[in-house]
Amino acid sequence: MQLHDQFLLRFDPGRVEIAWLICQAICAWADHFFVIVVDNEEAMLALNNQLHRLNIDAGLSSSRYLYEGRGNRRVAISLPGLGMVPWEQADFVFVNPATLAARNDFSEKLFQRGLCRTVGLLDVSKKPSPWERAQLVQHYSVNELVLPAHGHGEREVQIHTRRFHPMPLPAFGGNVVKLKRTGIWQHPVRNRILANLAKAVSSDRAKLNADFPDIALALENRSDLCALVLVENLEHAFALRKSLKGWPVLCGPDPDMNGIESSNIRDPFAFGATCPAIATFAALEDIQLSEFDCLIRADGGPGVPELDLSFFEAPQKVRQRLLLVDFEDRHHPQLSKWSRRRQKTYAERGWLKFGEDRVAATWRAICKRFGKGGFQ
Repeated sequence: MQLHDQFLLRFDPGRVEIAWLICQAICAWADHFFVIVVDNEEAMLALNNQLHRLNIDAGLSSSRYLYEGRGNRRVAISLPGLGMVPWEQADFVFVNPATLAARNDFSEKLFQRGLCRTVGLLDVSKKPSPWERAQLVQHYSVNELVLPAHGHGEREVQIHTRRFHPMPLPAFGGNVVKLKRTGIWQHPVRNRILANLAKAVSSDRAKLNADFPDIALALENRSDLCALVLVENLEHAFALRKSLKGWPVLCGPDPDMNGIESSNIRDPFAFGATCPAIATFAALEDIQLSEFDCLIRADGGPGVPELDLSFFEAPQKVRQRLLLVDFEDRHHPQLSKWSRRRQKTYAERGWLKFGEDRVAATWRAICKRFGKGGFQ
């Protein structure tokens, strides 16, 4: 809020209390006038009750309530389109939900707000329409912050891709499992490179500088690094453990142990995540990514696993970027297709590539909000 005059704040409603968030802003700017815009009278009364419990006296403005700016009252809660609130005096405007900016009767008032700060609040699960996305950019600029919980923020993710085009070429024959087993899970060259990278990141800075200088540069010469290797299943995990001796394997509850040794397998929910480690998809929901500096994707699958927002959250004091290292598999057309799909998903999430200019990333975010069809 101190860095941007207009921005969109996406939040998790199950873990973020909007009244408390607004109360913090009111206490921080003690001499300013706040206008909070909500979409219906029920939400207005609920917010007023919550603020009242926090010792905030707010005036209401709706068809049933006439706004009274008596005394030193510095907070007004209004429905969109009503003219009783003195907008010209507002220093801060909170709009919940932010998509109210798409309404014509309210859009004009936002344009007439003068030099006040404007914050749009939007549930992270909501997906605005192309027209609403255009309005969000118009009124809140391209600045977007994610608040998964009070005192936490979304950790910045930086992408680094390594091209991989070795021999031998995997067999396919229309069998996806056979392709993954020969091209990813049991591929000797790919697994050896992955294991060397993971060991260098976690325990051998000299080897990291010598063999992977680009990744060493991306990690900003940080020491005591912690790596997490992400695999699809236990078969791949134990193929990597032949080179990553002593690394624990984190998996979900009741894993399929058919033909696989059970030594050193841990459920992160019961025992906690350890560093460094190998993790399957099933273990991700119980892992806090703030404990790791580098996430190495060894799975080779399409897209990004369906991860809860909390997976990428970190306390505000954790400011380092998370480096996500991915392999651009070129040793089979289908694997190459999956690699391109992963890169597309990263771009849609707004994750920066290593060395990418911030302006280019901002432009990509604008295009993402407008959609392929532009203003429609």
